[in-house]
Amino acid sequence: MCAEVGFIGIGEMGGPVAGHLQAFLAEKGERLLFWNRSKEKPAVRALVERGAELVDSPRELASRCDVVITLVAHDAALADVVLGENGLLHGARANFIHVDMSTVSPTTTESMTDSYNALGVGARYLASPVFGRPEAAASKMLATFTSGPLEAFEAVKPILAAFTRVQHHVGERVSLANVVKLTGNYMIIGSMQV
Repeated sequence: MCAEVGFIGIGEMGGPVAGHLQAFLAEKGERLLFWNRSKEKPAVRALVERGAELVDSPRELASRCDVVITLVAHDAALADVVLGENGLLHGARANFIHVDMSTVSPTTTESMTDSYNALGVGARYLASPVFGRPEAAASKMLATFTSGPLEAFEAVKPILAAFTRVQHHVGERVSLANVVKLTGNYMIIGSMQV
């Protein structure tokens, strides 16, 4: 398993996920490092009170962590935390693994992968969108389908298991998990309209 773990996106889904991660890491004598745009959210304060460390930027998170998980609202938010002036990309180092659990387009995922590959330091990107609602996140009942390098998935699988009930690797092509997620969403919407 990887050593330092970071998290970005303390929202409706991310708040419970980060809480489970903090508890998992605390059992090992470690703590979660995290960043969130809004520092005044009650969930942010609660994480700090439980021992997690709030850092100044995504860049700092990447420079201090072996693994960073993102769970943000949309493609533009992901681009900002990865590619922005103080984004993850600017702090990534050898063997860094970025696990994105957001629902974003396959094109965005391919673009993020290309950006990490261009660094030339061996940083890896995994698409791992979650299936479930906030209630599922609170009760560790999320499912995740991950795509990208298999060895990176195997390295982070114990971390994913801390807050999900199902973890599947669906292939090496990084955007496959996004296709699975978007297809699943369309099937759910379609069944509701029948």
